[in-house]
Amino acid sequence: SPEGEGTPNPRIRALDEALNTNQFFIELDSRRFTDRDRSKPMLLDRSCISVIAYHYATEQVTHGEIACFGPSLYLYQEQFSQYIPDVMIYLEIFLSDLTRRHEGDAGVYKVDLLDEEFNRHLMFFYENIRLYFPELEVYKINGTLPEGEVLKTVGEILGVM
Repeated sequence: SPEGEGTPNPRIRALDEALNTNQFFIELDSRRFTDRDRSKPMLLDRSCISVIAYHYATEQVTHGEIACFGPSLYLYQEQFSQYIPDVMIYLEIFLSDLTRRHEGDAGVYKVDLLDEEFNRHLMFFYENIRLYFPELEVYKINGTLPEGEVLKTVGEILGVM
C-alpha cells in the first residue's frame, strides 16, 4: 500500500482541531448571550478573542503550517460579530509569574501558553488587537496586583463600582 495510506495527516488533524474550537466558543457564546440583560455589563474570563489570539500564536509558531488564524478571524468578523466584546480588559503578567502560578498543573493549563515563543506571539496579538477590531475598547491592568485591586479596577472600568 502507498506510504501513509490509512494514516491521518497530523497537520490536517491539527488544523481541524484548531478550527473546531471556534465551534465550541460559538456554542458557548450562544448560551452566554441568550436571555441576557443587555443593560448590565457581562464579564467573561475568555471570549472568541481568546481563541482568535490562540490561533494567531499557533499559526506563528508553526510558521503557517497550521493556518487557523485567518479563517477564525473571518468567521467571527463576518458571521458571529455579535459575540465580539465591546471592551477588553487585559491582565498583563510576565511569563515567569504565569509559569510560577501554574507549576504542577497537570493538563489544566495548556503547555502552549507557558511556552516562551508561543506566549510572545500571543502578547503581540493582544498588543495589536485594534488592527483587527478597531472599535474595541482596550484596557490593561497589572495582573500581578492583589486580587482586590484588580477587581476594583475592573469595576471602575465597567462603571459598576
